[in-house]
Amino acid sequence: IVRALLLANLSSTPVREAMRANQARGHKLLTEFAQIGQERGELRSDLHAGDIAQVFRQIIFGTLLVWSLYGDDSLASRIRTALDVLWKGLSPRDSVAPVAAEGNAI
Repeated sequence: IVRALLLANLSSTPVREAMRANQARGHKLLTEFAQIGQERGELRSDLHAGDIAQVFRQIIFGTLLVWSLYGDDSLASRIRTALDVLWKGLSPRDSVAPVAAEGNAI
């Protein structure tokens, strides 16, 4: 399925546009989740929520892409490892001031 999605995205403008629209909605939702996590002290507050959402999406899609190249049963393990690294990198930091400017979107 991942291979088919990537192939469709790369070869079809209408599919690419639909995927962009879906990604924009997903980015908005993940940004809201990240903001909630920051407010609760569960995620770093020195990063913009939109940047956190973007990195999360890139890690998932990158992991899916790499896994699709191998086509083995390692997807769950790859996702676990990627998320473990991500969560540890996003854990709250003591005495770090928030960033002032809005980060990159989609």
